[in-house]
Amino acid sequence: MEEIFGALIGLAGALETGAKTERTESVIVSALAAPCLPGFDEHLARETADAVRAEKFAVSPSCASCASPCGNTSDFDMARLAAEPPACRNVKREILGALCAAALSLQKGGRRPDLRLFCKALVLIRYPVREDALRETLDDIRTFQNLLEEDETV
Repeated sequence: MEEIFGALIGLAGALETGAKTERTESVIVSALAAPCLPGFDEHLARETADAVRAEKFAVSPSCASCASPCGNTSDFDMARLAAEPPACRNVKREILGALCAAALSLQKGGRRPDLRLFCKALVLIRYPVREDALRETLDDIRTFQNLLEEDETV
């Protein structure tokens, strides 16, 4: 699961300067939902992370062979969260959980993701960010999730 999140954060970084492809949304939603699916294992985690990386290089092809990587599109090492202040680390974990829940709802309902929100949230994981800014993003994801759940009941 950590490998998938790290790869997704790299893809979100690529989307800050590159244009999405017709597959980008489905790759992100599928990757976020994958850990919650029955039968999820290490093999599926690796395959999912590889699919996310392939999409990253489709969005930003020059990153695949860059001689001096900037780091913006690199996979994020999730172990770095351990060095964060506990409050921020916990909110970042909540953000990832909320994104996964939203992705599951998206797969059920057939609605399109708010790609801008998803990418913003993923990019925030990479950087030291104030807790209040993280909580705002978490609230935005939860609001989106509530809209998805309302759609399911209609």
